[in-house]
Amino acid sequence: MIPRFYSERGAIYLRVYPRPRQVCKFYLRISTDHWSSKKQTVLSKDKQYAELNKYIEEVKTFTTNTIINSKIGREPISSTELKELLQKTFIGKVADKEIEYSYTSFIDYFVNSKSVAKDTKDAYRTGLRRALKFYPKLSWNDITLKWRIESEIVFLQNYTKNTVNKTYEHMRDMLTMAVELGICNVTAHTSKLWYSKTESVDNIFLTRAQIDQLYNFDYARQKHRNAVDLFVLGCETGQRYSDFSRISKSMIIHIGNDSLIRLETKKSGNKKVMVSIPTNDRIFEILERFRKISDQNLRDYIKEAAFIVGLKDYNRIGTHTARRSYATNNVIDGIPNHLTMSVGGWKTEKQFLSYVKYTDVMTAMDLISFNKAK
Repeated sequence: MIPRFYSERGAIYLRVYPRPRQVCKFYLRISTDHWSSKKQTVLSKDKQYAELNKYIEEVKTFTTNTIINSKIGREPISSTELKELLQKTFIGKVADKEIEYSYTSFIDYFVNSKSVAKDTKDAYRTGLRRALKFYPKLSWNDITLKWRIESEIVFLQNYTKNTVNKTYEHMRDMLTMAVELGICNVTAHTSKLWYSKTESVDNIFLTRAQIDQLYNFDYARQKHRNAVDLFVLGCETGQRYSDFSRISKSMIIHIGNDSLIRLETKKSGNKKVMVSIPTNDRIFEILERFRKISDQNLRDYIKEAAFIVGLKDYNRIGTHTARRSYATNNVIDGIPNHLTMSVGGWKTEKQFLSYVKYTDVMTAMDLISFNKAK
């Protein structure tokens, strides 16, 4: 029953169990980088540490007394009742530490508070700002189920269904935090109507001829040249964006007349695998000039570049198309799967074949062999 305080999402929150297996989580809506979980206090490095610690102690005493008193003569207070009481009593208590956040200004606070990779933060920021392209004055009060339904019509005129769904997913996460902090009282994101079915994605790949067409085109704008260089580097190395975007000349080692890229890959679950990637003239050429761009910008610019050169299904090309193209083209070329798996970091053949439209590719190869035999 003893209240404990924690620091998460850039804010301090209380966690207590007023009833068995019933947790109450209450954000104090104060932010500090100088919290000591062990001492349960704000450290003196914070200019307002004395005031904040007094406030925290008041919350703790109030919570403890409320739970104890609720047990006298009746059923203990529920977590929902306790949270509502805490919000009514304490939200706004420390006025000079509060900021009145709008939808727009809260985006950076929300994104920066997330303990995720920079690329993921960039994706969140891009997704949350996507709505502002069409609703530049979007406010908390505007975000209703009616807005959700009407905005989807607007978004689908400019983005794929899955991109639109990802936008609403990012908004849901931010709205959940904003409500927890008492910044807004939006409820639309909790409705089942907020969600929409995703499109089944036909995982396309680019043939070597299509990759050449992309790479050899003379683009008028540098952003398209940069995007194509980075994308083709992924097609040539078979890595994820988080890995092929980090490749540099310093990773190249020479063995006799040959050279390899030695790369420690970033994988989910904090697991890392060292891979060796054969080089070629195109890789060297790209490494001499390419500039890193964000995951989201690469997604946008590679679609634009593919449209410019006239590739079919240009709007379905994404960063992972590069890795899929590497796997599928190697199968078409007859390269043994285990060699491709070693370079790309696939651990099992089942996992590897999920990147390859195996049946379609092998059917096509059989037809090619049949036609040659005639």
